[in-house]
Order: sequence, then C-alpha cells, then structure tokens
Amino acid sequence: MFSSLVLFDVDDTLVKRGLHTAHGLAFECVFKKIYGIDSSIVKLPFAGMTDYAIILEVMKVNGFTEKQVIEKIDYFNDEMLLAFKKFFPKNPVQLLPGVKELLQVLTQKNCLLGLATGNLEGIAREKMNSYGINDFFRMGGFGDKIKNRVDVVKNALKQAKEQFGFDNLEKTFVVGDTLADIQAGKDARIKTIGVLTGSTKNLRKYNPDFLFESLENTNEILKVLDLK
Repeated sequence: MFSSLVLFDVDDTLVKRGLHTAHGLAFECVFKKIYGIDSSIVKLPFAGMTDYAIILEVMKVNGFTEKQVIEKIDYFNDEMLLAFKKFFPKNPVQLLPGVKELLQVLTQKNCLLGLATGNLEGIAREKMNSYGINDFFRMGGFGDKIKNRVDVVKNALKQAKEQFGFDNLEKTFVVGDTLADIQAGKDARIKTIGVLTGSTKNLRKYNPDFLFESLENTNEILKVLDLK
C-alpha cells in the first residue's frame, strides 16, 4: 500500500524552461505544417495552460473552430512530438535543484508519484527522460486532449485508483508553480503545494496549502507529506 500520492507539474516545477524552447518551436513548426499559420506562443499567457488549450487559443485567433481542431488533433499531437524531438537536443530544459533527490526519497518512502501537466504526455516524458527521472512517475494526467487543468488532475487521480488502488484524497498532493496548478488541486479536493520556481512570484495570495521557495528543502517537504 502506498503512503501517499504526489502529482507534479513539469515546466518550472521539475524543469526550468527558457522563453524560446523546443516546446515552443514545435508549436510554431506544426502550426505552419498543418494549418499554414505563422504563429508563436511566446506572447500568450501560457503558464498553466494545457497544450490542447494553447492549440485552441491560437486556432481561434486565426479563425478556426474547435471542431476543426478536433478533426486533426491526433495528427497534430503526433507531429508535435516529432518536432519536439528534433528541436530538443539544441534547446534542452534544465533540471531544477533538489528535484532528483526529492524524488528518490519519496520513492524510498513508498509514495506513488505521478505527473499532472499541461504538456502532451510524449513531450513530458521526453523532458523527464533527459535527466533520467521518467521512471519515478508511474502514471499521470496530461494535456493531449484536455482543455482544463482540473481534468488533468482528475485523470491522474483516476489512474491512481484504477491502476494502483490508491484513492485517499487526504494523502494526495499536487505540486506546481502556477495559479492553474493550485486551483486545479483545490477543485479536485486534494492538497496543494506551491513552489516559487516559475514566473508566478505572488503565488501565496492564491492560498496553496503549503508553499516553498523550491523543491530543495526535502526535510520540510517530508514533514508536509507526513513522511518525516
């Protein structure tokens, strides 16, 4: 039996992204290839958005409907992963301090670890694989065809129950750097842990259950998870 379930956001929680990333370049490449659109996501307030929501927003601005997006979403997602793999070697992400050490300790403490990210699953896994931490995450919720972050979290909770028999919400936590992460956790009725490693420096005003500067303070995080 697992001691707890901890769901992690990816970008700016586990890894640090720059302004011009392989992820962003992949979007630009695939928008052009499939729809003939010259569009960058750099100016979008995309922190906390799912990849599907980003696609919908860009397409809406360019006069497309959600129905038109849905018709090609599998093709779009496949091409996104291929483009990401092409750009990623020259545009890597940076593993944030304390992450690997925390994941190792949580695994030793018999925690079930998962991802709860707006990234496409394939892209999230590629980012994790680049630092050898993908195997820590046995399940998760992703942004392949999901618009709202709470549904990403709920998908992860569903997997935890169906695949691992874990459904104790009192022992379930979501960790993230944006309002979207905190609100999704609250809406899913699980505990929230905010980290100030992203661009949302005023995260405290959104009242996460717990707040840390980073994931480096393993001992304090263990106390929060009641694992110390």
